Parts: sequence; structure tokens; C-alpha cells
Amino acid sequence: MTYRQSDPVFRQLAASEVDLGYAVYLEAFRWLNDRGIRQWLVPQRRDLFDHRQKQDENFGLFVGGDMAVVLSLVQGTPTEWADIIAERRTWWLHNLATAQAYRGRSLGEVAVGMACEHLSKVGVHDLYLDCVDVAGFLPAFYARLGFTKIAERSTTYPTGNRFSMVLMRRESNDA
Repeated sequence: MTYRQSDPVFRQLAASEVDLGYAVYLEAFRWLNDRGIRQWLVPQRRDLFDHRQKQDENFGLFVGGDMAVVLSLVQGTPTEWADIIAERRTWWLHNLATAQAYRGRSLGEVAVGMACEHLSKVGVHDLYLDCVDVAGFLPAFYARLGFTKIAERSTTYPTGNRFSMVLMRRESNDA
């Protein structure tokens, strides 16, 4: 399918799209893990996805009516970064996932850009995220999208696995 950059539509997920949104996320989780790409260590629980839906935090990028990308925009600083970010009313990008049929078309990048535009329109000027740093892949991806690294730390998870985590922020152009 071909599309123009003006074709994608970014919006909150409708209640009828929650199952598909979660399926897109799980599909991306499995695809990444099958290839040894450690973007997420464990899959997001369905109850958390459903909670985010009730909070109007789940969004999708739609191309020709198809859900191509799913992500969450969540307000509130996670406890693991509260020692670095004192502000509690921050906005965070979580779980950016592209549907299999749309991989390789840079639609994740388009979705992040449109998410930032959406937040800017409602008066939000900074968007945060954290990501696993395995050979710099994810931090480099997000840096290309305008995020800058503001902190890094090694985190040990309940499984005993230890990973380097990077905290990043993107400031809107009109901040």
C-alpha cells in the first residue's frame, strides 16, 4: 500500500479498537524478542493497557483506516526516575509499536511526531521516555526524532537481569 505523508491520522483509540491495539503491541513485542532486540523485557499486561484506555492514554496512527502504529501517552513521572525529575505532571511516551504490515515505512517516526504535535496543541511542551540501551540502538532512534539523553543508569530487574536504561526528553518547538 502506498500513502502520502498527509494520509496518516493520529488519534485516541476508540473502545472498539482496544483489542486490535493490544494485539499490535503483542505482535511487535514477540517480533522484537524473536530477533533478540530488547526493547521491552516483559510484555505489558493487558490490564495496564485497558487502564490506559480508560484514561484516554492509548493512541493510534491510522493509514487508510488501518491501525499502523499504537502508542501510549501517559501523564506522571515513573517512580524509577523520580529522583531525577522532580515534576510529577510530566508526559511520557510508552510502548511505541508498529503493526507487522507497516514495518519499515518510518510510521513509528511519523506517529511520534504527530504525538508531539498533539501534546503541543494541549499545552504540553516536554515529552519523556526511557529505553533500554543495547549498543545504542534505541537511544539513537529516539535522538533522530528530537529526543535528548538526560540521564542513564543501570537497572536490575526482579529476574536478575541488569540493563542500561536511558532517560530522554523532547522539547516542543514552541516551548
